[in-house]
Amino acid sequence: IHLTTGTIAVWGFCNFITDIDDVVVVDLPDESSLMSDDFNDGDTVGWSLVNDDGTGSPSFTNVSSKGRLAADIPSMYPPDELVEKGAFAKWDAGVAWTDYKITLQFSTNDTHPCGIMFRYTDQDNYYRISFDESRNRCRLIRRRKGYTVLLWEGVYVDVRTAYVSIIIECEFSRIEITVGGVELVSLYDNEPLLNINNQSIANFSNISFDKKEGLLSQNSNYWFSKTKTELVPNRRVLSDESIVYETP
Repeated sequence: IHLTTGTIAVWGFCNFITDIDDVVVVDLPDESSLMSDDFNDGDTVGWSLVNDDGTGSPSFTNVSSKGRLAADIPSMYPPDELVEKGAFAKWDAGVAWTDYKITLQFSTNDTHPCGIMFRYTDQDNYYRISFDESRNRCRLIRRRKGYTVLLWEGVYVDVRTAYVSIIIECEFSRIEITVGGVELVSLYDNEPLLNINNQSIANFSNISFDKKEGLLSQNSNYWFSKTKTELVPNRRVLSDESIVYETP
């Protein structure tokens, strides 16, 4: 179920500025170079801006030999919204990348969510690590086929007061993220999924369900919605139509 290919992007939400510098991506495991950009050439060639929110006037420019994302997204989403559509600048040539390591310098001037996307293929398929000082949290999400899963959540780490080094490794289902020389998260994204609409229950035992919205049977602690297609144990799943969550 993990995403296998895709490029990188710097992402932001609400009205804020985020700078990146010394971006290097190498292949894993041999660490051959895939791309590098120190922005010393004065431009942002190779990057393209995406306004996922559709409002405001975001931009990605070269300022003082750094890539600067100005999100300028005026709309606000509920505090527990996982998608948090905003603006991002993606590296265009990396769509076919598979296993790789990202190293970059990162800084923001705001307390609202910002971060890095990786294995991005389109707006419905990517991973994203975000830093949200306003809610004192960091989050790692996976968006796959339009459905968003919270893979990990932890206490906020400071990316605002100074430039901080971020390293992201994604190799097969393994994801490791280091911030400022300290490991932030390390996990394997290989949990089984249950497909509701097609009634496929591969990788699950002693589970049955009907086509009504409600509790799965056989000692299950999960609810499902008729509009959902994926269910993940012990994790909250969000889509634009409905929510799947663990019962108390």
